[in-house]
Amino acid sequence: MAANILPIFEPIIHGRMYYAFPLSLIDANDRHAQSWIMSRFVQLQSHTLEQVDRTGIAELRFAHADHPECYTDAFEVEAISMAGMYGSDVTSYIRKAIALHRYVYIYVDKFYVSDNPFSGKKHVVQESLIYGDEDGQFHILGFNRNRRFEKSVVPHSDIANGFLHSDTPTIYLLKAKPFDQSAFDLIDIREQLNRYLLSDNAGAEHIGESGLERSYGLQVYASLRQSIRNLAERHELVVPNIAYLHILAEHKKLMHKRLQGYHGHGVALASESMLHYQAFEKQLMKLRNDLIKYEANHKDVILQQIDDSLRVIAQSEKQCLMGFLDCIPC
Repeated sequence: MAANILPIFEPIIHGRMYYAFPLSLIDANDRHAQSWIMSRFVQLQSHTLEQVDRTGIAELRFAHADHPECYTDAFEVEAISMAGMYGSDVTSYIRKAIALHRYVYIYVDKFYVSDNPFSGKKHVVQESLIYGDEDGQFHILGFNRNRRFEKSVVPHSDIANGFLHSDTPTIYLLKAKPFDQSAFDLIDIREQLNRYLLSDNAGAEHIGESGLERSYGLQVYASLRQSIRNLAERHELVVPNIAYLHILAEHKKLMHKRLQGYHGHGVALASESMLHYQAFEKQLMKLRNDLIKYEANHKDVILQQIDDSLRVIAQSEKQCLMGFLDCIPC
């Protein structure tokens, strides 16, 4: 059986699979791809404080980034209904798609799929990206049993069973488009940064959900802080909050990269602001690691320290971004 293995690249950020997958299909060292990445992943969204009170969690994420159809500006995205098909039909269709150089973005119940944290333990429906077919097995990308974002090889039947038990009838075929944006768009990115600063969702797009009742931009810090405080009574919600801190740290990583772009275009203050964002990223990764420790010992003093640190980081980022944007002509 001939092997069909499509290329995969190291994604610049990978905290959540919904954005790590598309970023794994493009070369981040390519200047055209870099410009696209810098024009995306600027805005953050979360539950409002009222929603956090109801649900217990912030649901913090990158805005307009959590579904394959969010990426039609950079990828050909074809939605295919597999309703009523058997496992063999699903396998056959995926194999044909890979042979046609299409990546397969699919939702599966990870209980049935080898080499992931939930395999044989818990029914959790999550994304998988299939990029290869070889000797009765699919090459997939995702978090492995050690919770590392890595490549894995699993039997065809794992994916078919996981899909059929996921209650999601649609799979998505992805193929990267040629990038038509080669320049770092200073004006567009400035506008996006300003909307992030002002917590403004004007022009925001939503796939499969309403734009109502969401917090945006710097307001997500308040929702995350409440989400962290809730852990004193809701220990079972630690893992999502670890992910939120990871997302926030990766947001600062990309902000640092954007400011590098401005620095390359002669914006003097960008150099100082870059240092601030490097520090924010390190601080947030430390808070993430502190919360992992809390998962083991449940010492509430850790929650208070994280809450206090998030308040300081939010204030510092606001001052940093205000000063930076004031130096850039509209």
